[in-house]
Amino acid sequence: MRAYPDEFLPFLESANEADGLMGAAEYARYCDTVESTGEWGGQPEIKALSKYYGAPVHVLQAGTDIVKTEDATLAPGRGPILIS
Repeated sequence: MRAYPDEFLPFLESANEADGLMGAAEYARYCDTVESTGEWGGQPEIKALSKYYGAPVHVLQAGTDIVKTEDATLAPGRGPILIS
């Protein structure tokens, strides 16, 4: 996420509702938190995992449809990473 902030910043709201989207400093703190604690994010982090490993990610959760990443930059023929 640090390497591609332009892909993720437009989807992350600031903790301060008046600010709208995260700024660069808040984004850096957000990345630090996700990296160094047990806190987990959502779709942006799943997309980052998919991009990093070059594989689709499928999230399996009881009572919901499978959430799948789709990205043209993924390695062809690579099986999905399953998260449940």
